[in-house]
Amino acid sequence: MDSIGQIIAKKRKKCGLSQDDLAKALHDNGHNLTRKAISKWEQNATEPGLAVFMSLCRILGIHDIYETFLGSNPFNPMSTLNDEGKAKVLDYISLIHDTGKYEKNVCKIIPFTNDTFDVAFWKRRVEYAWAY
Repeated sequence: MDSIGQIIAKKRKKCGLSQDDLAKALHDNGHNLTRKAISKWEQNATEPGLAVFMSLCRILGIHDIYETFLGSNPFNPMSTLNDEGKAKVLDYISLIHDTGKYEKNVCKIIPFTNDTFDVAFWKRRVEYAWAY
């Protein structure tokens, strides 16, 4: 099993990023880091903090932290399947979705627009409430 630093280095290189590029991408996500910090992670001298780690995963396209860093995800029943098995499960899920029978009931949020949210009306209501 690779170390965290080795995984970060492999993923960074797979994305075609230099250490400077990764530092800039992290800076764009609100983390002020240098190439030296990334080098220390990749050499296993230090590890990124949690907020930086989450941004790092997002930048490097790591969607399943368990599987990437630990080898398998105990919460994902598909993690022990090979590619053919995963494809069959996804096909089955697609068939279930297509029936519409097992869809979850969810509330849909309707965004306010200028047409649906009358600012003047609410301003009058607030002014009225303050008057009494």
